[in-house]
Amino acid sequence: MNKKDLSTHFVPFKDNKIKSLEKQWYTKASQSTTREKFIEKADAWFKSTSLNRLSGWNQFDNVDYTLGCAHFIDSTAAKYGWNIQVLPFEYATYKLMGIQQTKIEHLLPKVPLFITVPNWHFGGLRPEWDTVLQECSEKNIPVHIDFAWFITAKNININLEHHCIKSFAMSFSKYGMTWNRCGLRWSKQRSLDSITIENHYYKNSNTNIISAAEYFIDHLPMDYLWSNYSDLNTKVCNELDLTPTNIFHVAVDNQTGNKVGIGKIMSDLAR
Repeated sequence: MNKKDLSTHFVPFKDNKIKSLEKQWYTKASQSTTREKFIEKADAWFKSTSLNRLSGWNQFDNVDYTLGCAHFIDSTAAKYGWNIQVLPFEYATYKLMGIQQTKIEHLLPKVPLFITVPNWHFGGLRPEWDTVLQECSEKNIPVHIDFAWFITAKNININLEHHCIKSFAMSFSKYGMTWNRCGLRWSKQRSLDSITIENHYYKNSNTNIISAAEYFIDHLPMDYLWSNYSDLNTKVCNELDLTPTNIFHVAVDNQTGNKVGIGKIMSDLAR
């Protein structure tokens, strides 16, 4: 183990069990399922976390299958003609689409805000979370939350009942499923976009994708990383002079203050 193995890229953790699930799924005799069955199982799986608390989750009773959180972002943003806004320290994806970062106090009224929870830069929830929601409330700004890293996190405790929060999404990709991206979107009120069309007019498409995700659900609990490898996370951070964050594969270098990726190091040690 060496500090040179730390990365500015936040590579997710994968142990032998996670790696083997892909091969196991390919060799299964039966890979059939239904979208309705998958949505029900995935919804329960995400909600089974005991390390995070999202109150008001059940108010979002419109649940749709997605091709992961990128699909959620693309579909929702396209509905607004990409007239959206994001805060500092968001994914580079938005810059590639011409969306510049905006400080909280400069957010425009009524223009949808896309926000990531947990956030890579803060290693968890933004410390100014309450201020963000207050600003959105005063300016009537719809909020859409990308929970892409939620399954790698702990101590994410927020209230989804806030009237500005309109939809959010989660995916399985950070559990080694980048090869077959899949997830769910929850909405307070369903509206027409590509996800809606996919779910209601093409019910029999992409059954291989939801079958793979369902196989992962059947073999991995929601809080798998922290429940099984918290000691490994602590060991790596102690030996490399790092401070752990609430995201399993992200830590803080105590010498520089920079966020660093520890997923690869932990993956190598877990073999």
